[in-house]
Amino acid sequence: MRVRSEAGRPAVRRALAALAVTLLCSGCETPPLKTDAVYPADWPQFVEVGEKCLGLEDTYANRGRYVDDGGKAGDAWLTDVLAAMPTPREGAELSSLHLCERVTLRIESFRPPSSSDLMLQRAIAVPARRVGEGSSEWVDCESIHLPRGPGWPWVGGDFKSYESGTGSCQAKRFYYYNPHPSRLGWIPGLFIEIARGTDDSLIVKVWREGTPTAKAWARFAKAP
Repeated sequence: MRVRSEAGRPAVRRALAALAVTLLCSGCETPPLKTDAVYPADWPQFVEVGEKCLGLEDTYANRGRYVDDGGKAGDAWLTDVLAAMPTPREGAELSSLHLCERVTLRIESFRPPSSSDLMLQRAIAVPARRVGEGSSEWVDCESIHLPRGPGWPWVGGDFKSYESGTGSCQAKRFYYYNPHPSRLGWIPGLFIEIARGTDDSLIVKVWREGTPTAKAWARFAKAP
């Protein structure tokens, strides 16, 4: 059973506050997703993702490209990006998913425990790997749920912190907030905005609480 420390309580309060804002403002007007100075000029613009963000559902390459606000660029893995803020132990577990060449993303609606009328969405990513070189057969790897809900955030004592957080669907993106695991002390939470490009690629904006300018953008091609 998880024991919450005094040091972790500020994180608990901040995380719950983030959830409350999402629940209260799920129908509010929010700033549209836009490109910025970090976003590469040769990457595509965004398209509408439809009701309940179902337009994001597809299968994408797990390995893509990223660019950050420091001008660095390199390979990115969708399983890493969607996991948001894992602990060091979970980071080691996630690295094994790099062997899974593609990720199927689906969007599922659910009712939060605090409201019988409100409907939110969570993104469920299921990585898959090819069975044998040149094979047409695929097998699922571990799936990642964003957010874990509807028992968010602390139901039981044994779950992975990268399966916590709260998300909602907006016109051109799935908007997701992941508080840092409280046992590590308070570190500003991570925001992830998942969108789709005009070329059907999956585009992810990552930024930290208090700094709405993107820390990084990542792009993953639609799987063939």
